[in-house]
Amino acid sequence: MKTILRNYQGPEDFIKIRDFLKDAYYSFGKPLNWGLERWNWGRFHPCMFEGDSTARKSHIDHFENAVRIWEQAGQIVALLNTEWREANGEFWVQRVPSAAVLLDEILAEAERYMANPADGKLLLDIYDHDTQLLAAAEKRGYQRPEDCGYWSEIDIEAEQIPLLPPGFSIHSMAEAESRLDLRCKAQGLGFNHPDPAEWSTPEEYALVQTAPDYHAEQDLYVLAPDGQYASVCIVWYDDKNRFGVYEPVCTPPDFRRMGLGRAVIQEGLNRLYRLGARKAYVGSGQDFYSAIGFRRNYISRQWTKQLSI
Repeated sequence: MKTILRNYQGPEDFIKIRDFLKDAYYSFGKPLNWGLERWNWGRFHPCMFEGDSTARKSHIDHFENAVRIWEQAGQIVALLNTEWREANGEFWVQRVPSAAVLLDEILAEAERYMANPADGKLLLDIYDHDTQLLAAAEKRGYQRPEDCGYWSEIDIEAEQIPLLPPGFSIHSMAEAESRLDLRCKAQGLGFNHPDPAEWSTPEEYALVQTAPDYHAEQDLYVLAPDGQYASVCIVWYDDKNRFGVYEPVCTPPDFRRMGLGRAVIQEGLNRLYRLGARKAYVGSGQDFYSAIGFRRNYISRQWTKQLSI
C-alpha cells in the first residue's frame, strides 16, 4: 500500500491526530505513543514558565509546522513531532506496529530538520520495551543513555476518601468562583518558579481551557483557609481506552508535606472512576507517587545522535 508523507494542515489535523493517538495507544500491548493529554497540553499551553506571552504564536506555529504525518489510504500510520516552540533537537515518533518498515525513513526525516541548530544534536525519547524503534535508532547511530524516566500506573478499583487538614477543601475550575490567577500562581510556585514573571498568565491558561479534551471539572485544586490554591492537577480522560493521565500535578512549597497532593490525586481518581476509567498514569517515578499506589512499570530514555554542523 502506498504511503504518503505530508505536513500538518491545521485544526482538522489536531483532532485527526488525537484520534490516531487514542486508537494506537495500546496497539503494542503497552503504552508507547503519546496520549491525548500530552497532545492537548503541547498545543494549548505554549508558553509555560517562559514569561513571554508574545511567544505564544511562535510556539504554536513551530509545534504545528514541525509535525510530519505518514498516511496510508487516508489513515495516519505514523507521526513525527516535537513539543517546543523552537528547534532544540528533541522529537518523538508515534506509530502503529505496521509502520515499523517506515522507521528508518522517519528518523532520516527527523535528522533533516529536527536537529538543534546550535550544536547538531538530536534527542529521541524511546521506551525500553519499544524493540522496533530501539533497533532502528541503534542502526542509525543513536546512543543509549544510562539515565531514565518512568511512566507509572495505578489500577482504579473503587472510590477513596481524600483526607485533608482542617480548613482545606477540594474544588474544580468548573466552579464559578474559581480564579485563573490563583491557578497560575499555584502552578508556577508548584514547579519551583518563584518569579511571577515566569508564571503563565490567566490569558494563557484560558487557552488551555479551549483544548478539545480539557474539562474544567477535572482541573482540580485544594483551597487553603487563606484562599490560596494549595495543590493542583489536571486529570485527562481517554474514553476509548478507559484510562486517565495526570498532567500536570504540583504543590507550592509552603503547602508541601501536608497530604494535599495525595488528596487532590485521590479526588482525581474518584472522578476518573465515575467516568468509567479503571487505570491512571503519571509521567513520573517519584516516591511520592509510589506511596499512593502507582507502579513504575515503564522505563524511557532519551537517546542521542550528534550530527556535524
